[in-house]
Amino acid sequence: MKFEIFRWDVVQNPCNNCLRPIAYFVPSIEFLNYAQKNNQRIRVNIRDSEYYDCDGVFATVDVSMLVPNCRPNFYDATQSLILYIDMPWVMYPRTKLGHFEVNTDVIVPKSVVQDLKKVDVEMPVQIQENFEDDETESNVPGPTPAVMTQLIQDNSLNGLEIGLIVAVIVLFVLLIFGIVMCFKNNDKGRKNK
Repeated sequence: MKFEIFRWDVVQNPCNNCLRPIAYFVPSIEFLNYAQKNNQRIRVNIRDSEYYDCDGVFATVDVSMLVPNCRPNFYDATQSLILYIDMPWVMYPRTKLGHFEVNTDVIVPKSVVQDLKKVDVEMPVQIQENFEDDETESNVPGPTPAVMTQLIQDNSLNGLEIGLIVAVIVLFVLLIFGIVMCFKNNDKGRKNK
């Protein structure tokens, strides 16, 4: 199952205040059934995206269409769903939005793979490449070095911002100096009396 992403956005995780990307897409009936069978928790492979290409990342499908509330139903209005992706937010893709595929590979804990190797059981290649650490929830890749370089360039300070920072620092130093001089003058006045 392959789905085109038509919009990216960001949401703050209320549990740990981390920013997470969300992707908007138009689902198929097959996808809706698959997501429902997996309690709206799936793994996806993201491709052709500017910043978020990865394999086997966990994601949660928005189920607001199933939960009655007083807000407008997003699915009814747009016939699209939201995918909450468990990876760090980098930035909005400018050109390539990409697509995602549902990853249905079997996940085998690393401890099981090690136990199978001890008894010399030959594992299928698919299982050998798809294992997960027991300690971590998911293996989420971070931004690539090229992406980090671009982020640093995009987020560099311009002349006005640097001037404002210098001005704030100078004002702070003058404020501290004034407070120190005020206390010195008060101490001299007390000694003279």
